[in-house]
Order: sequence, then C-alpha cells, then structure tokens
Amino acid sequence: MQERFFRAANCFPPPLARNAPPELLAAEKRNAANDPADYFEYVMLAWGNCQAGDRLVTERRLGRFPDGDDLSIGFTPAVRFYFRYDELAKHPNCCFEGVLPMKIKDAIILSEWVYAVVIPEGLRHELQDAVPPELQPKIRYVANDCKDIWEWSEKVYGIIEC
Repeated sequence: MQERFFRAANCFPPPLARNAPPELLAAEKRNAANDPADYFEYVMLAWGNCQAGDRLVTERRLGRFPDGDDLSIGFTPAVRFYFRYDELAKHPNCCFEGVLPMKIKDAIILSEWVYAVVIPEGLRHELQDAVPPELQPKIRYVANDCKDIWEWSEKVYGIIEC
C-alpha cells in the first residue's frame, strides 16, 4: 500500500491506482454505495470539513455502509488531502457536475496542487517513508484523540484552515 499511496506523487482515480477497469470496480462488493462505472474515472473531491472521504474509506474497508459504532468507537480516520478550491478549479481536467464541489479526470499531481496532507498519527510508520521529498513540507501527522468522525473532522479542519 505504501508504494501505491504516493506513487509518482499523484492522486489517481481508482482504475489507474488499482490497474482495473471501472466496470470491475463498480461490480466489487466493497462498492457498497453502488456507484456507477464512470464514477471511478475521476478523483472526487469534497469540502475540507466534510466526512465523506473518511466514510468512503470506512465503507470500502468494511464492504458495507458504516454504522454509528463504525463512525465512533470503531472509527479509524483516513488520510486527507487538502486543496485550495480557487486554485484547483483551474486544473485542466476539472469538472463541475452539480453534486460534488468538483472532480478531476485522470490524475492530480500532488506536488503542484495539494495544499496539505493530513495523515493520522496511527499511520505514520506505515506511510512516512513513502512520502516523496517534495510533499514532506505539506504533511501533517495528527493524533486521533477524538470520540467520533465528526470530532475528527472538526479537529483536522481547524488545523488546516483552508
């Protein structure tokens, strides 16, 4: 996982990250939200204070929609990438489709676009050696001393203040 996570310092949509066609990804059991194949062709972005990314990672890990316990006592935060909306809106592959704030087709070169990356302290040893040198200054390791996903979201957004 470590090698793939920051591979070439890019953020890839699932077909490129996992080397699998979108149709196969859409048919997987872990696609609990039943997202269509074209969903997987983009890097989807939410607002910085949104828990959608953490929920999606939890859903994919569990292979089902997370319940209240999964988002509180059993909650494991995901890595969060933060971008400046007004800058990322200028990305040549940026799309606005009305549901998400924006999505990017193909890839985001992190060294050019990312503002900050929050890595939960519990993942430091697993990921720190995989972070490319050009991203090191943008990494923030944050301890999860929170009671649930909502408190975690408020904590990291307060640290980042995009």
